[in-house]
Amino acid sequence: MKKIITFFFLFLYFLFLNSSEIFKIEKSSDDGFKIEKNSSKYSIKLESFEYYLKDGFLKVDVKNGFKTTKYGYPQLPSYRFLLFSKEKDVDLKNIFIGQKKLIDIKIPEKGIYPLQKPVIKSKNENEFFIDERFYNSDEKYPEKVLDLKFVGKRKGYFVYQVEVNPMVYERKTNKLFFFDGIYFEISENVKTDFGEKGSLKRKYLFVVNSTMKPYIDDFLNLKKKEGYYTEILLIDTVGSTKEQIKNGILNVYNNTTIPLEYVLLVGDVNIIPNYIGTETDYPPTDLYYATLEGSDFLPDVGIGRFPVKDTINLKNIVSKNITYQYSLFSNSNSWTKKGYFMASDDGSFHQVAESTNLYVMNRLRSIGMEVDSLFYYYGTGTDVSTAINGGRSLAVYSGHGDVTYWAGPVFYQSDVLNLSNKNLYPFVSSYACLTGNYAYSSDCFGETWVNRSNGGAVSYLGSSVYSYWDEDDVMERRFFDFYIDSNYTNLSDLIYFAKLSVLNSFPSTGKRYFEQYNLLGDPSLEFYTSLDSLYIDVASSIPSSQYNFDLYVYSKTNGQPLKDVRVSYIIKDSLIDVQVSDVNGKVSFYLDGNVEDTIRFYAFKNDYKSDSAYSIIINSNFYPSIKNIIVKDSLFYFNKPDGIFTSADSGKIYLLIENKGVDTLYSLSCSLFTYSGNIKAYSNVFSFKDTILPSDTSYSKNPIVFKIKNDTKNNTYDSLGFKFFNIDSTLFSRRRFFIKAPETIIDSIKLFSKETNITSFDTINFTIKLKNLSDEKDRKLRIFLNSFDTTLLKISPSFIDVESLGGFDSINLEGFTGFVQNVDTFSQVYVKAIYTDTLGLSDTLVKEVYINRKDYLILDYSKSSNSPYYLDSILKSWGYLGDNLKSIEPENVKNYRFIFLIAGSYPNNGVIPSSDDVASNIDSLLKDGVLKLYIEGGEVFYWDPLYSNGYNFNTVCNVKPKSDGVSTSPSIFYGKDGTISELINLNYTPSNYLDIIDTINGSKIVFYNSYSNYAVSFKNEKYRTVASSFEFGNIVDKDSLSSKSGWLKRIIDFFELKLSIEDFENSSPTKGFKVLSFDKNITSKELKLSLYSPNEGKINVKFYDVSGRNIFNYNFSVKKGVNGYILKLSNLKTSSKILFLKLLYYGKTEFSDKIIFLK
Repeated sequence: MKKIITFFFLFLYFLFLNSSEIFKIEKSSDDGFKIEKNSSKYSIKLESFEYYLKDGFLKVDVKNGFKTTKYGYPQLPSYRFLLFSKEKDVDLKNIFIGQKKLIDIKIPEKGIYPLQKPVIKSKNENEFFIDERFYNSDEKYPEKVLDLKFVGKRKGYFVYQVEVNPMVYERKTNKLFFFDGIYFEISENVKTDFGEKGSLKRKYLFVVNSTMKPYIDDFLNLKKKEGYYTEILLIDTVGSTKEQIKNGILNVYNNTTIPLEYVLLVGDVNIIPNYIGTETDYPPTDLYYATLEGSDFLPDVGIGRFPVKDTINLKNIVSKNITYQYSLFSNSNSWTKKGYFMASDDGSFHQVAESTNLYVMNRLRSIGMEVDSLFYYYGTGTDVSTAINGGRSLAVYSGHGDVTYWAGPVFYQSDVLNLSNKNLYPFVSSYACLTGNYAYSSDCFGETWVNRSNGGAVSYLGSSVYSYWDEDDVMERRFFDFYIDSNYTNLSDLIYFAKLSVLNSFPSTGKRYFEQYNLLGDPSLEFYTSLDSLYIDVASSIPSSQYNFDLYVYSKTNGQPLKDVRVSYIIKDSLIDVQVSDVNGKVSFYLDGNVEDTIRFYAFKNDYKSDSAYSIIINSNFYPSIKNIIVKDSLFYFNKPDGIFTSADSGKIYLLIENKGVDTLYSLSCSLFTYSGNIKAYSNVFSFKDTILPSDTSYSKNPIVFKIKNDTKNNTYDSLGFKFFNIDSTLFSRRRFFIKAPETIIDSIKLFSKETNITSFDTINFTIKLKNLSDEKDRKLRIFLNSFDTTLLKISPSFIDVESLGGFDSINLEGFTGFVQNVDTFSQVYVKAIYTDTLGLSDTLVKEVYINRKDYLILDYSKSSNSPYYLDSILKSWGYLGDNLKSIEPENVKNYRFIFLIAGSYPNNGVIPSSDDVASNIDSLLKDGVLKLYIEGGEVFYWDPLYSNGYNFNTVCNVKPKSDGVSTSPSIFYGKDGTISELINLNYTPSNYLDIIDTINGSKIVFYNSYSNYAVSFKNEKYRTVASSFEFGNIVDKDSLSSKSGWLKRIIDFFELKLSIEDFENSSPTKGFKVLSFDKNITSKELKLSLYSPNEGKINVKFYDVSGRNIFNYNFSVKKGVNGYILKLSNLKTSSKILFLKLLYYGKTEFSDKIIFLK
């Protein structure tokens, strides 16, 4: 049994020693370390810790910190963080160590549990390891309370680690002490984040032999367009040993004026040999090609390898990278926002892999990604080939592996070669043993992924030796944390930061992780989490006299300016400059080039398709420049003077120009050209005043009348061409723009008068919600609502007009009435809403209306459960209409709103077969939002899907099965504060082997006992489920709330959308203190009770004999919400069978009753 202790209330522990409850004295007790930082000042306190007996030792843990680092020595809490400094000499100053205090806990003779070596993924556990010398000594550990350690240097930053050890164990006295605070300062110029990005100008070095060189040119040009200054290091010249190649890289690093950022090794180990690491198992590694400053192991450049043996493989990998990085996809882009996660089937550690994947999946969902998974221990989720062939930007595996395969889910090299994911190349990261051992005698698993032509992966991260469960967990989590929380997006930086986090968490294995995980791919690659498109707006010509010029970068989807877009400036295949856009999308360049040179611009940004544009440097003599395009609308007035038009606009265009040339402009005219049918010009020549001096401006003397096509969609991308000319010269210019329009959609169709129990001759009132997704006002809207079958349902009126709908506005449109005809049987009819407006824009939405649909179906698969009887009786007594059946035709499931699936508990349980068409249909209809589901069964979540070929409802119900349970279930289930079971505690007639379950993907624990959960609820935008491993019929009614009807009422309210989880989560604590359940008759000296407290507080229980004498007191603390306790009364000395008790909350009597001892 664990105990959680806060130091301030440590003395209270002894008052609670006889209780089986884990006491969290205060909310902060979950936190462990309390870290306060004020500028450069630090205060670090250990406020709480957990301890429990393990193998005859006392084991100490803390939730938000780390562990001490010496294997075989006492495992104690530690806190570590990293510092980054441009200065080499870093010190901690103004150090103050608080008072050393004894922790008054009895420690077993064996002492504090020793830190164990990390568990290799190829093993289930290690042999127990203890440093006998220490445990037979008089020493103390750890030696230092506060320590500063040098880690290494990277990109000009010196990296240090601060370690704080607030506990010390004295082996001689077998005592444990803590320091009540550690205080210190760091220098003001020292950073605690991961440094900062370097120069915009960065070099990309290709290490390649002369045979491979011609086949890397296309990829080199891609990197140049991305803004990298490229260089080739020929190993034919510098030598082919790893030392010679390293010296060649070092020479470039030390002598280039442009900082070296990335190194790509082009060739397998037969061409470019790998290094051998120094750590356990001597990992094959490319790390030491990248350690270019000092003698540490921190990489100073991003390093990657194309592990190709020949030019055929090289052409394959280059082709895939060009397709990927230019976004040259031949199909939909939707796959770029999809991720896929695979977790091990290891019997002992599968939950480590699952929890890690779930953490990352939730983080990716928070930025809009769609994520699915395969948790192989349960056999639930998407098949590997199905997922990859369907398109996934990310494929992440955590589990067992070997050199040539993943071991669970089992996926071999042959499976990779059989994939059909052309143009849908994921970044694959494999947190597993050996799958990245590229030094193997033939292709390893990772090499197969990246070398595969027209399939496989664009890049692969894997370990060359055995990996560890906990370290892999940290590395995977931190890799994606840094992607989401920082502005780093390239693989090499993310890998570096993830490895640095492993080093900080596990200093003893951190260096090994730097060595063992290698990237088979482009180190500058940025994976997709979605895909938009860029467009560059730049003048088509630039006068040679112009000192500098600007261009702008926008989103092609919505026309918004974009920040941090990397734009390169190239003339005749030479990279001249690279800059990044500001918050207004502006990029400024100094003009560099000669007259008639063509400047080519390339724009790149993570999650955007690149764009290119060009400008020609022209003679400065004749240069009229468009300063503004003024649009005067006649239908809408929307346009600002920025050349943007609106759908259905008609009006006049005027030009304002500036003479940026050297010569005076005489008799200037300008022709207007259109490039699509979206805009029509009724004339095409502007004229200007006769003379325009240099730097002078002029409006066009005449406008050009235009018309935008009525049904042009919002954010349609288009352009206009302008040809300036006079008797001597001509100049062409092109301006890009977006056409704006209203973007109204039908968001929903709802039946607001009668959603259910619709029968013959009923009247239905419809509400149609319209939303305008644009900032443009929509006008003259007409909305139709039609029935697909007027023999079942007629609707009046046929349409309703709306005068206007403002930008980003919405409206709930009432007024449509449906009239049900004479219908005797269950029927469904579709209604279709259609919206049109004066522009010809439209949208449609279809909804089903069910006639004579029943409220509920109870479908009993059990042998003899009494749940169906009680459910049916209660629901009928409330006026609900439904059926209690043993079987049903699959197509008839849709006749019901709520489905209650009953499987029973052992030995009277039944199995819902995996091949059951009814179950499959329920699953599909549930996902489509047609019905709601309650499912119960003692074996239905864990045992049946694994061992009895049962239907797996875990995915749709978002249930995580944990175990088969115990032979006899608990006799009480506690409701969970903040969920639909709040304030309910169910007494229960025990049954056998109830599955223990948990939450996944946003589901909520509903009922629990001790550390085990037995019921889970889930909701999303489409459907709701309640999953319970205990039987409804075995609930023992106690009062109106904690009873079968009380619990069923909550379920129905949840299904009816009258009750959502947020009703509890967001409610203010207005309810008062209340005892929810209380066992008056007890057979042993254990008193079970549950109560609700509106706040954290203290409880005093006073026991009295029949004469009124106070004979015993019991004190404990409660947390806010529902609390369940078993009070141990072993110290209560009385021979009486009847006692009286009073329960006081903050000194006020809140409850009193008598208890009877049954002997």
